[in-house]
Amino acid sequence: MGVAGALARHPGPAAAFTLDDGRTLVCRPQATLRLALGPDSRPAWAWLDPRTGETLPAPISLEGEPASVFDRVLRAFRPSTSKGDDRSSGFVGMVTHDAASIFEPSARSRRRPPLPLIELHRFEEADILPPGAGEQDVRPPLPPIRLRSQTGRLGYLARVRMALDFIRAGDVYQVNIGHRLTGPFRGSPRALFAHLSAQNQPKHGGYYEFAPGAGARAVASLSPELFLTLDAGSRRVVTRPMKGTRTAGGDTELRDSPKDRAELNMIVDLMRNDLGRVCEFGSIAVDEPRNIERHAAGALVQATATVSGTLREACGQADLLAATFPPGSVTGAPKLRALQLIDELEDFPRGAWCGSLGVFFDDGSAQLNVAIRTATLTAARLDYPVGAGIVADSDPESEWRETLAKAEPIRAVATIEDDR
Repeated sequence: MGVAGALARHPGPAAAFTLDDGRTLVCRPQATLRLALGPDSRPAWAWLDPRTGETLPAPISLEGEPASVFDRVLRAFRPSTSKGDDRSSGFVGMVTHDAASIFEPSARSRRRPPLPLIELHRFEEADILPPGAGEQDVRPPLPPIRLRSQTGRLGYLARVRMALDFIRAGDVYQVNIGHRLTGPFRGSPRALFAHLSAQNQPKHGGYYEFAPGAGARAVASLSPELFLTLDAGSRRVVTRPMKGTRTAGGDTELRDSPKDRAELNMIVDLMRNDLGRVCEFGSIAVDEPRNIERHAAGALVQATATVSGTLREACGQADLLAATFPPGSVTGAPKLRALQLIDELEDFPRGAWCGSLGVFFDDGSAQLNVAIRTATLTAARLDYPVGAGIVADSDPESEWRETLAKAEPIRAVATIEDDR
């Protein structure tokens, strides 16, 4: 049985996520935990029926400061005795980019978020499919998809130049600036994910269908980038930030690029600092400073580092997320000022893009991706943002070309109208 077949077993909302060992978790939710802004623009948690979106009685109180409530909910489902490596139950879903505001209020966007800040489906059982299961999928035909940059080339170049002005003024060392490819889409989100995952073989891919009332139907993520893994037994945390992208054949150019090397070094330092907020003193290590990898079935070349640490005994999954979210590779350094500039310079709300899709298991483990190479599907539209890290020696035209290279995964099903 492939991923599409496993999803088809669930007529209501469903979710799938590729685990770090290559297996894929597919589940049907029993309930949905959602954090969204209310009419008063304050975030509030709700426990919902995933099929209707109606409010259900919550198993524990959802009142209080949002980050504290999140920690309380995750701990409430922790088993009293360890079952070993048990991945049969937990929460799977989406932490959108706008959730940064609940961990750092100064990062709150001037725009109203288009999606919930956090939405997670509660599952009590799951199908765990072997590596390569998606290759078995029968993929139904898709309607033609045409995407175009909402910002356009000239608009994006202008935003990169403004980012460079802020860098020269000393506001930031690096800031990630994106633009949104968008177009009509009325096909099946599950069929889209089946096509894209089979074509791209994403290392940290995932698919998530929202409960009604979220503002979107689904998110299909083809992410090659690991944000966090947490092993409950050893308490070891691993993050693998990714900076630097070339199309196939660009290995040597990427390897020898001082600009891309500097970008990654900055983010490695940022992630070390973030992990240091919740990890044991002296446990942080850069296991691999830079490695050139192939992704998107060989269509893209990426530079990745590996950083690890040991989570302190008093800290849990929510503490780790609060210390590190949003991922440094898609924000910049210093992170807070970069977030403020992103909100000022980009002309669209990020939503799911550059947030994180993944799983919080009941045993205390967690696996989360960086939601890049990620499509958000509404009732009639497909959005696929792309971006690039801007540093002092960035060339705006080169950054534009890099963003289009990052659109390579979606080209398996879509035509991108070039804006030169």
